[in-house]
Amino acid sequence: MLPFSSADETKAKSLTKQLNALDKLLNQRGYPALKKRHPSYYQNLAPSQFDVLESKVNNYIQILGKAEKESLPQGENTSLFWIACKHFNLRPRNDYLNTIGHDDVIEIYSLENKQIFSSCNFWSLVSYSIEDVFLEEFWDLYHRDDYVNQQIFERLQKTLQENETTFFAMDDHVMEETKSPNKHKFLMNIHAVSPLYDRNTNQIAAYSGLLRARRI
Repeated sequence: MLPFSSADETKAKSLTKQLNALDKLLNQRGYPALKKRHPSYYQNLAPSQFDVLESKVNNYIQILGKAEKESLPQGENTSLFWIACKHFNLRPRNDYLNTIGHDDVIEIYSLENKQIFSSCNFWSLVSYSIEDVFLEEFWDLYHRDDYVNQQIFERLQKTLQENETTFFAMDDHVMEETKSPNKHKFLMNIHAVSPLYDRNTNQIAAYSGLLRARRI
């Protein structure tokens, strides 16, 4: 483990302050504080990883801050998702927007399968730290049966290749955390995945999924 320089320590303190601000915004919306790594964790991050983490946390703060200014009610997922899309300069499909339910967990992923946003109820389900979620690929954090993964992968490919919202007709399935100490298990139902478009180029720039989950 390499010692922090004074500049690195300043950045780590700044990130800790941002995470505390994010906790406050989540608490204002009725959600518990985030799980977070010990500050010493940042010493092992490459500068590029640290910058990605800092950027994603800052994005989340801006999105929830906007929701707070607009007095968005807790659980108003459609409007929060719309604010997030506008923040990232993304445009969702209308058929997808009209599908979002009150209890849905909404996630936005980059085309590299890295989460860039999720609705607040996501953090109440998982035992991962925000650092884990924002820096790791989804496929590395969770385990599903192979046949379930294959179905999800095929539907995601269909969504991105055919440029359309895909509505799932899958049975509930079990998903398990693979890298967390708690190894939480969830009963999951994914019911839609949809492309998100760059507002300037109208090209697919990200994708979003809707799911319902409960811990078991």
